[in-house]
Amino acid sequence: MCERLGDIMIRKTGCSILFICFLAIIVFSQGKRGNKPPLIEPPKTGGGKIKPPKTGGGKIKPPKTEGTKIKPPKIIVIKDPPKPPSVIVRPPQPPPLPPSAKILWTDNCDPRTDSERCSITPREAVTAGFYDVVKSVNAKITYKIPDSQEELATYKVVIVSFCSDDNNEENLVNLIKDYIQAGGSAFILGGNTCQSGGHPTSWWASRITKDFGVTFGSEDNYKVAWADAVSGHPTTLKLDKMYFSQYAYLNVSDPAESILNVNEQPIAAVYNGKGSFAALADDVEFGWSPNSWEKLGPTDNFTFWRNSLRWLISQSKIKKSKKTSATDSDNDTSAGLTVYVKQKDVEIFINDERYDVRSLKSPFKFDSLFIGTYTIRVEKAGFKTETRTITLKHKQKLPVKFELVPIVIR
Repeated sequence: MCERLGDIMIRKTGCSILFICFLAIIVFSQGKRGNKPPLIEPPKTGGGKIKPPKTGGGKIKPPKTEGTKIKPPKIIVIKDPPKPPSVIVRPPQPPPLPPSAKILWTDNCDPRTDSERCSITPREAVTAGFYDVVKSVNAKITYKIPDSQEELATYKVVIVSFCSDDNNEENLVNLIKDYIQAGGSAFILGGNTCQSGGHPTSWWASRITKDFGVTFGSEDNYKVAWADAVSGHPTTLKLDKMYFSQYAYLNVSDPAESILNVNEQPIAAVYNGKGSFAALADDVEFGWSPNSWEKLGPTDNFTFWRNSLRWLISQSKIKKSKKTSATDSDNDTSAGLTVYVKQKDVEIFINDERYDVRSLKSPFKFDSLFIGTYTIRVEKAGFKTETRTITLKHKQKLPVKFELVPIVIR
């Protein structure tokens, strides 16, 4: 019993000790407020102090987080690559037409309105081909016998025919000659299919052209023939074959030149001086037999007409503009030039216009020129070319002398 009491006492004493220890731990953990915690020394590592690593000698500043604006990242927009331009394929365009030109045909009958009565109509298909030519050069054609020089001056080209019944032939001859002298362009027809005023049309045509180096023959040639184109002139460009079944021959001399031959004799010629003209020894068939369409098919006859009209229109514009640009109001055919050349067989160029005077003797006279400035060039094979520029005044007759120097070959 004493042993049991002893055990009980031991247990009570142990519990008291444990309780006291628990209280002590609580008091110790709370401690007094404001007391500093005990200093905990770092473990020694060989007796030295641990120094923070150097970072270039500067203080490490903490990044600012307050009041710092954070810039949003730039947004790069990637655009689509540009598309290549679309290629539009257009069909080839025809060359532009020249400015519209007025053409006069000296006849009192318009075959477009009175084809039965007009002597100009060989065949319907041929006539239609001619109007296609007129359209291709952007021209408008009028049929009328002119009354005055002022009326003629409004046309770029005059097609001269003496086949009309109402022609005043003598008056028409004088009007056309003055028109050419004033810088106009004409296409002169002179075959022998028509009689007018007691003469064939070739006789009247020669009255206009003989002073310029062309006369028409009075014979009729009804043999089928091919014409050969003479190269080197705008009227014969791209000509291959031309067919005639009725024609006359021409006599051609300087300053005119032959451009078409039949049997080695001229049938067409051109003049390019004060004015310009093309002369064709055929009347109303456009250089085309009435039956040739059925026999041979198309030839180059209309090509010749197209070339001739284009050339005549361009020459008319050039020469009329020179006249109107002169400074003197009395500049009409009122000055002249005489060229003296010691050598024979020379060629003379006045403002690049060629005058073949090889068959003539010096001096060479160029009358009825407009006042203004001219460049004269004299050429001869084996000699140095000589050029001079002169100015003609109103009513002046100016002499100019040339003496060419031979070319010495060393």
